[in-house]
Amino acid sequence: MKPPLVKKAKYLDCFVQKNIFGKIIFTLQTKIERKLFPNKTTIDKTEVITYLQKVPCIQLSPKRKGFLDIFSREDGEKVKNY
Repeated sequence: MKPPLVKKAKYLDCFVQKNIFGKIIFTLQTKIERKLFPNKTTIDKTEVITYLQKVPCIQLSPKRKGFLDIFSREDGEKVKNY
């Protein structure tokens, strides 16, 4: 049998290494939020989707540069005219 200090250290390591404390807090927070703020649907999703499908769209093709999307001057003019 291991001495009590070794067992205690093992449990403390478990909390620190695997972030169990953070997971427990997050789980409690989500449970509390679900009880306080139940998911209520106030709109008809199919109605919104059909409305959005009727909205005219323009196609843009940005060029990727690192973490940025760079739009051409033609794409900028499309947006201005829209």
